[in-house]
Amino acid sequence: MGEARKKRISLRELLQQEPRCIYCDGRPETIDHMPSISMFRERNRPKGYEFASCATCNRRTKPAESVAGFLARLRSMKTRADPLICEAIEKKYELSKDAPDFLAELRGARTVHPIINGIFRRDLKEITIDGPVITAYLAVFGAKLAMALHRQIVGEALSLSSHIFTTWYSDRTLGVSGLEVFKRSLPNAEKIKQGKLSSEGSFDVMFNIDQENKTLISLSRFHDGLSIFSASSGAPEYIEILKSFPKITAKNPKQYLNLLPIRKSLLIRKIG
Repeated sequence: MGEARKKRISLRELLQQEPRCIYCDGRPETIDHMPSISMFRERNRPKGYEFASCATCNRRTKPAESVAGFLARLRSMKTRADPLICEAIEKKYELSKDAPDFLAELRGARTVHPIINGIFRRDLKEITIDGPVITAYLAVFGAKLAMALHRQIVGEALSLSSHIFTTWYSDRTLGVSGLEVFKRSLPNAEKIKQGKLSSEGSFDVMFNIDQENKTLISLSRFHDGLSIFSASSGAPEYIEILKSFPKITAKNPKQYLNLLPIRKSLLIRKIG
């Protein structure tokens, strides 16, 4: 049997084994790669972490994935000659189509990361990823990642009545000491592996799991530039604790797309 036919059969089986989209209550009709191929250097992604998704969840989250992929490549203490920085620069065109509101927020910021110097304006110095548009896109990306990790590690899709919690850090805001705290609390490790090809360095996950309560807490790191903290749980005791965390976004699966920012151009077109 040819490799293409084997792949078609495996993808069909993947769709058939899920009663619904793993991100919402929609019908599973497409295969979603989470994290997406664009998150990996030169789009060199191992096979795996493929999930049954509805077309809406697959398509509408592309801007959030583009923003996350750009920010993940902005590692501190690197120059414009760094391969990841070069990829970030190349992503400007993709972002201009997918998330122009994100670019507008970056250009209007008073402070931008040193390695962005020259990508947008040469008078910018340091970045803070807490503007409303960036916050919205990363919240959607973090929520979707949390549900994918839940399906992969817990072994079943997150129930629609459960909650997702997410927040994020740049390498500067997390720091070495912050990373060590997470390592002590999240002793298990996960990565994508296909033969000799591994996601190590591009996508690494540390996690802790309470299998009895179907609760997963994790920190996912992308290129050392962006870290996503996420938790997924339906257990009331975990939910109350996680709601007390500062700067954390909480949603249930059916609501996460509501976090996407409303693009002004789309709003004007709809009203007109």
